[in-house]
Amino acid sequence: MGNFRVEPPGLFRGRGAHPKMGKLKGRIWPEDITINVGEKAKPPPVPDLGDGKVHKWGEVLHDNTVTWLAKWVDTVNGETK
Repeated sequence: MGNFRVEPPGLFRGRGAHPKMGKLKGRIWPEDITINVGEKAKPPPVPDLGDGKVHKWGEVLHDNTVTWLAKWVDTVNGETK
């Protein structure tokens, strides 16, 4: 697996003299994440974030034609991770 952890919010550093260095990375909530599991598989439980709210996954797919398990949009670059 490649990137399987969502980065915490904070200042974006980049590498070298990145043009977006210093931009604020926003928090990624479970509602922003799409999960891809098998049709017979149960999606993983949404972690308790301790904010008193009940969260759920943004979308749960059963697409066996792709290799990713989860995806979300990066708040700095707008890229799908």
